Amino acid sequence: MSSLGEAAYRLLRAEIVTCRLAPGERLTERQLSARTGFGISPVRDALTRLDQDGLVQTLPRRGYHVTPMTPGSIDELLDAWSVLGPELARRGVRQADDRQRARLAEGFTAVDELSRQTPGPELAFFIVARLDEVFTTLVEAAGNRYLHTMYRGLSGDLSRLWVLTLSADPSLVGAESVAGLLTAIGQPADGDALARSVTRTLASFRALVQQTVMRWPSVTEAPLRAPDAPA
Repeated sequence: MSSLGEAAYRLLRAEIVTCRLAPGERLTERQLSARTGFGISPVRDALTRLDQDGLVQTLPRRGYHVTPMTPGSIDELLDAWSVLGPELARRGVRQADDRQRARLAEGFTAVDELSRQTPGPELAFFIVARLDEVFTTLVEAAGNRYLHTMYRGLSGDLSRLWVLTLSADPSLVGAESVAGLLTAIGQPADGDALARSVTRTLASFRALVQQTVMRWPSVTEAPLRAPDAPA
């Protein structure tokens, strides 16, 4: 992909993840070109990639739309992440080398520092970007291409949910002691401890999603079913 296509992709992905382009919103190449200042070709390249990420869907002869999110799809997403997230943490931290452990430590510390700042969508976007870096490192360390594909398939929608909820309460990801997290990724690594931390955070995340999504006007098919906390 050209550098312009990469830049257009990053910009449009940020617009979708922060919900400035809302779930279900109709999109056209010409409209997005005017919005972003990029030409039609880079925008088309970016949309192709966003379609592969699952963040947009092609509408034959009608352009595109941002992939909708409903209470049902959100519930399924969180169910899937409750299985995949802790296991990625467990396997990744056990198999991480020194370089990867250093990246994990840097990422956890940055997330904790960001979580102490004033809430807002931009701050939430930066927190989510660091969380994605952390899990990308864990996936890399796990060394399983199928797990990598599964994570990338969930990461776009997870990012949208994280931005939405962390805009209201960034402390959600700072509640765990960073000292404890750093201990889990140290030598010897405690993959089970990190997996338990991911599970606890997910339980709080589910509860906050239930409260926040009910106020998100572009999410329909209410009422939102209260998800069960993971065991």
